[in-house]
Amino acid sequence: MIFRHFLLDVNEANLYVAACEATRQALIVDAGGFDSRVVEFVRERGLIPAAIAITHDHHDHTGGLAQYRKAFGCR
Repeated sequence: MIFRHFLLDVNEANLYVAACEATRQALIVDAGGFDSRVVEFVRERGLIPAAIAITHDHHDHTGGLAQYRKAFGCR
């Protein structure tokens, strides 16, 4: 398993990327704010984001959702 934590500037919210080493399929958890480090991490490791999961509907967990969806083309 590939797992990485990112501390975002938005209310010091947490974003996580979890992925399968074999398939490279990835899940992004909580897209509180757009952070280019997340995009770099995903692209450098050849990950394929399949979905973005949001734990709850507060801006510090959803604020970057549209930008991540556009960057990765995932649901």
